[in-house]
Amino acid sequence: MSDQTLNAVIAIVLGSGLSVLLLAPVAAVQYRRDGRLGPGDLLVLVSAAVYGLALWTYTLLPLPAGDYRCVGRQTVPFATIGEIDPARAVDLLRDPAFLQVALNVALFVPLGFFVRLVLRRGVLVTTLLGFGISLAIECTQGTALWGLYPCPYRLLDVDDLIVNTFGAFVGGVLAAGLLRRHRPRVRPLPTRVSVGRRWTGMVCDGLFVLVAGAGVAIAWRAWQLYVVHRPVAEIDLEIQTLLQWGVPALIEAAAVLVAGRTVG
Repeated sequence: MSDQTLNAVIAIVLGSGLSVLLLAPVAAVQYRRDGRLGPGDLLVLVSAAVYGLALWTYTLLPLPAGDYRCVGRQTVPFATIGEIDPARAVDLLRDPAFLQVALNVALFVPLGFFVRLVLRRGVLVTTLLGFGISLAIECTQGTALWGLYPCPYRLLDVDDLIVNTFGAFVGGVLAAGLLRRHRPRVRPLPTRVSVGRRWTGMVCDGLFVLVAGAGVAIAWRAWQLYVVHRPVAEIDLEIQTLLQWGVPALIEAAAVLVAGRTVG
């Protein structure tokens, strides 16, 4: 399996898992804002999560193993862009410089769509956000994961910052036109809890119990290992299980008693 294919697989798997974890807060925002959580909202959630992970995998993975060749930095604006050969205009798809620039633009175009569609911000905010994310990526590459490795294994290229920002701008402009053309009609907020909303609430309750329970179990084991300095074999699994399921259950019960509803 090639590195590019592996990066795509990692982004899809981890992004799908992230979308599950984000279901509860996204459902809360959508029901308060639009009164519904439709298939389109779920599609945006999954695609945005996968895209976010793809930004990470395609810009920082694969991580180097063993001895590797250190790379330098390209800090001259438009030096990489200037390598595009105008004489090969009819055969640009075979020009490595053009492909690098085009793919970097394409990588950030979806960011403009998601910022406009999810955050409902304008082109200016979209462009600035694209610049900020690209700057963070380039700094991470140029510092070898902020000093985690002895020297950079990915090239810090100032032209990547330029074309990535341009890609976010293009995505924001295209999304602005698309949203104006397909402006959703205003729906009145529902006055009753629908069956779909009840099922969503139950799913969110289940996710809350699983995630909160896992967090409690990890915290308990960390306390036992690093504070009490207890060997792994001597950790009381019965107490861990009791805390893992008991704490979320108590939180759910308290929510019902105080607010008259569960967390979900």
